[in-house]
Amino acid sequence: MKTSGRHYDVPAMLANCRQYWVNYSPNTQADGAVTVYRTGVPHPLLNGVLQLKQGAKHIIPDVVSQLAKMPSAWWVGADSYPAATQDVLDAGGKLIAKVPVMAIHLRELSSKVEIPVNCTLELLDETEDLPAWVQCYCEPMGVSEKDFAAMLFAERSRRDAPGQLLRFAARADGQIVGTSELFIHEGVAGVYLVATKKSHRRLGIGTALTHAACMAGLERGLDVATLQASSSGYPVYKKLGFDDVTAYDMLSFSKA
Repeated sequence: MKTSGRHYDVPAMLANCRQYWVNYSPNTQADGAVTVYRTGVPHPLLNGVLQLKQGAKHIIPDVVSQLAKMPSAWWVGADSYPAATQDVLDAGGKLIAKVPVMAIHLRELSSKVEIPVNCTLELLDETEDLPAWVQCYCEPMGVSEKDFAAMLFAERSRRDAPGQLLRFAARADGQIVGTSELFIHEGVAGVYLVATKKSHRRLGIGTALTHAACMAGLERGLDVATLQASSSGYPVYKKLGFDDVTAYDMLSFSKA
């Protein structure tokens, strides 16, 4: 991965990511050497470790035990101490992915993108449409149907400050077919949960939803947007102008 030569505040970007996932968790250990979050939803992105500080090595086995009953992920990036990845590997973890952390200076973002025909973008009415919005992203994210109720509960239980999280929906023929979020923290516009139903992919909906979240950040006076890119989303974000800035080592202790 070739990183950008442009200046970005990497600590603020990674702090945005940490806080986004921590806000899902009613049970968070974030004081001391390690940041652990747990939601109870059996999905690796919804339980795990977000940061290991110097001195965390000796407690890695205890944290593995804490997370043993749920799929979990260990995010090891530039906000962790330099040997953290190797220490997790030595404790029995496996490297499952390198996750690009990308960013863009919002004033360099094109002011418009093409919205697919017969599709509208909207700020979500959470009182009425949150269940349909969650249902939309469950399949692309890999949350099983049997865990929908737990996922919806986790969304409703998030601990965001007023105005910190904005949810966006793409709607076609009256149905929600795509999702994205803007999460504001550390002066950074974090873009999350960009997902499109299988029946509506390759139409530009993900691009439009990413753009909508970014423009909402710009409208709120933010200078930089950041996201963590999946392999399928990466080309979309590059086309929009996002730069590779850093990356997470994603590790797991799953038996699977």
